[in-house]
Amino acid sequence: MNADVIQAQHEFGIIGTCPQLLQAISAAVQAAPYDVNVLILGENGVGKEDFHKILHRYSLRSSKKCIAINCGALPEGTINSELFGHMKGSFTGAIADHAGYFEVANGGTIFLDEVGELPLDTQARLLRVLESGEFQRMGSSEVKKTDVRIVAATNRDLLKAIGQGKFREDLYYRLSTITIRVPPLRVRGKDIYLLFRKFASDFTSRYRKERITLTPEAQRALEAYTWPGNVRQLRHLVRKSCGSTSPRSRRASRWATTTSTTTTRSSPAKRHSSTSCSSTCRTSSTRCASIWGWPMLRSRPPLPATASWLRPMQLSRPPTTRHRPMTWKNRRPSRSRWTSPPHWAEKGHRPQNR
Repeated sequence: MNADVIQAQHEFGIIGTCPQLLQAISAAVQAAPYDVNVLILGENGVGKEDFHKILHRYSLRSSKKCIAINCGALPEGTINSELFGHMKGSFTGAIADHAGYFEVANGGTIFLDEVGELPLDTQARLLRVLESGEFQRMGSSEVKKTDVRIVAATNRDLLKAIGQGKFREDLYYRLSTITIRVPPLRVRGKDIYLLFRKFASDFTSRYRKERITLTPEAQRALEAYTWPGNVRQLRHLVRKSCGSTSPRSRRASRWATTTSTTTTRSSPAKRHSSTSCSSTCRTSSTRCASIWGWPMLRSRPPLPATASWLRPMQLSRPPTTRHRPMTWKNRRPSRSRWTSPPHWAEKGHRPQNR
């Protein structure tokens, strides 16, 4: 096995010893230094996204940006705007100029996942970028230049789509300078158990679950299954299995330890031999009251001396207003010959004595 292939497997977490898988990794490592377009073919869930990372990591563009785009998730009405950008006012809602992915990733790598889902007008724009590196923003006549490496991936049969008129033949030959085929999980044999053990180790440590082990019959059943969802389906199965096992947490283990140690001790009634349990018992006063039948006294502890802003809450009467000037509205109740403010107090002045 090549040392670069082993290094790529360790760096990107690719598990397996299948010859078809190792051949695909070796092809990606060898094609990475050459600035050519690569087409990755494979079924859903086989891990095609790992190969574009290998192509970018071992290329001369590794210090630049690498943008992954799912073409099937972009709406057909805005896909040209997302890829190539638009100008302000070019369509309804374009309130400012927008730079597309090909402009942002200049000098780097663009990964077009599900490239077979692109509409025909977007394929024509993409073909121009592949041929001359030129594109135009939507609503603009200015021609811009970009220098990107395109790595495309799809699970569709592009030759069949060409025959149906859904994919451009010239674009296919531009994208497939180098073709890498990722094998499905059902042909990888012993890699299925290796992947299961890797996923089980990850999920049990993440969710704090008990370790999952397989019997020889279960291992043979995994290898005999067709796995239509490939690695993604296997990962989901292991995650679901980890969710159905018993939890293993620190609290549970601590509770088990406490239970085992308290069974050897004496009963609570024997420990409460004194009338006052404050010095002999470490349990709470509520538990002591429940054992001996004492009334539960729920008194509020005194506030610390530093909590000066809480002191008025402990007073039985409202706080005084000594820090405010004395007026008729906030005066303290006292014996006075007036039951209501005098008529001159409402006008805001008091007559001077002559």
